[in-house]
Amino acid sequence: NVSFLDAYLDPAFMSVTKDPDQKRKEQWEKAAQAYAGWNWAKFFGFGDLGGPPLSLGEEYSLHSRYLAKANSLNLSEIAEMKI
Repeated sequence: NVSFLDAYLDPAFMSVTKDPDQKRKEQWEKAAQAYAGWNWAKFFGFGDLGGPPLSLGEEYSLHSRYLAKANSLNLSEIAEMKI
């Protein structure tokens, strides 16, 4: 049971092992709560432009995961796609 194990793990260690996407989402939620005004950018579909900036580690991690995903795509499957 994951919640049972979480009780025994150090919270500082858990923050290091947390999924970067989940950590980023939590940061956006905190920023959104701090900024209570109307978010016109989000209203027009541009997303959370006012979110906190990525740290260098987060940016590198995100970039490397997207590159790994792009490199893992099978090019023959892409060629067979009907556009």
